[in-house]
Amino acid sequence: MSFKKQNLILFLIALPTSFFCLLLTSNILKQEGDLVQKIESKKPQIEKKTLVTNLNEENKIIALNPQPIKSPVLPQPSPAPIAQIPIPEETKNPTPKTTLIKKKPIIKKNIPKKDIFSQSYIHQDQFIPFSTSTVYDNNIAKGTTIIHQNGVNGIKRIYYTIYYKNGKEIKRIISNSTIIKNPINKIIKIGTKEIFDGRYDYAQGRAILTYTNNERAKIGLPPLKWNYNLAAYANVRSREVSIRPDHIRPNGLKYNSLNPSIIHGENLISGSDRPLTAQAAVNMWMNSPGHKANILRPQFKSMGGSYYINNGKYKHHWIQLFSVY
Repeated sequence: MSFKKQNLILFLIALPTSFFCLLLTSNILKQEGDLVQKIESKKPQIEKKTLVTNLNEENKIIALNPQPIKSPVLPQPSPAPIAQIPIPEETKNPTPKTTLIKKKPIIKKNIPKKDIFSQSYIHQDQFIPFSTSTVYDNNIAKGTTIIHQNGVNGIKRIYYTIYYKNGKEIKRIISNSTIIKNPINKIIKIGTKEIFDGRYDYAQGRAILTYTNNERAKIGLPPLKWNYNLAAYANVRSREVSIRPDHIRPNGLKYNSLNPSIIHGENLISGSDRPLTAQAAVNMWMNSPGHKANILRPQFKSMGGSYYINNGKYKHHWIQLFSVY
């Protein structure tokens, strides 16, 4: 067999095989093209901008509106049917549930507050009491007391600084003080000049004791004794009542200030313009409740009396002093 025949036989044998390979290759390429189109359809479309430039007289570039490139619309596969699953009635119309949420108690922390300190200033006026001084004057009759000058209180102003803590006073101190007005002292003058223009009737003074004991005997009381110390004090008092007819002495003190330890009662008659006897004096005292009570007082044990006559219009003065001793 010749070489040409052999090549022809081989060609005829290889021809169907080549055709089959070509057909297979064509199908593969087609499938690859379809796959590429599907992938491309899922990508976002990219707008390509075509710029056409044109140079004008002023050499400016003008941008034209880009036109989007439309991609072919590929057929979309229909969605698969969804299986219908029956839904229970409770699921379709669920009943709303109420859930109680318990609030946690808020715990307030005791944060210490900062103390606030402050201060203020005030002043107050206080009285400065006056003092009393006594001056003896020989130009004034003995036993006479005169207020020569009245006393007046002074005024002192005191300044305070007050300290506060949270609005409450915690301390107060004196920061300063000044005298607004000085006090004026009271001056009393007591006379020391001896003035004796009268006389004593000692017999009538002693006779007071007799008529006093007669009245005490009428109700069964024991008689009083004569007290010489009381008689001496009675002579002083009978002359004093000629100046000031009162149970207060001319110096402003009480009648018993002569000797309070033994003088416990006093009866007096002062300013009579006619002479009186001791019996008349005791009768006058018995007609006065207060004087009668002294004569008949059971506690009294002794007495002293005096009758003084001066040269004035009202010159008859009687004194009776009592003591529990």
